[in-house]
Amino acid sequence: MVADPQATLDSATQKLKPFNLSILTAGTRNGAVHQTLRSSRLDAVLAEARQRYDYVVLDTPPLLPVFDSALLANAVDGVLMVVAANQTPRKLLGEALNMLDPGKVLGIVLQTATASRCSATTTRTTRTTSPSRWQRRHRRRTHGRKTS
Repeated sequence: MVADPQATLDSATQKLKPFNLSILTAGTRNGAVHQTLRSSRLDAVLAEARQRYDYVVLDTPPLLPVFDSALLANAVDGVLMVVAANQTPRKLLGEALNMLDPGKVLGIVLQTATASRCSATTTRTTRTTSPSRWQRRHRRRTHGRKTS
């Protein structure tokens, strides 16, 4: 839809009436992804979706190693990070969070965690990664550093 200037949001969305939900699928790729993600047409489609719907949710690939999600993160109001429990290294999570504007991080979802596998450390870590606490830690780490 973004690549076709004639397409409208109404013609491209699929409506799931029992759920009062509309879905816009990615479709097929025409050209370079980074050009589409940086296009003014994408901004216009997102602006129209914001006007029309209560919530607009974009499901993207992981932040690392794919750069597409980082480009989309600039165009959205907030980011909800989904982390695979017992699989995503903390260092990798930290690198991904550092790619984002701390003010846009809404929270972190710990996926596929089971009660028997969650230790006290995991529970404590999950609680301390709320946006406000993460933002404070991020500000402390970057305070006084020169950024380019």
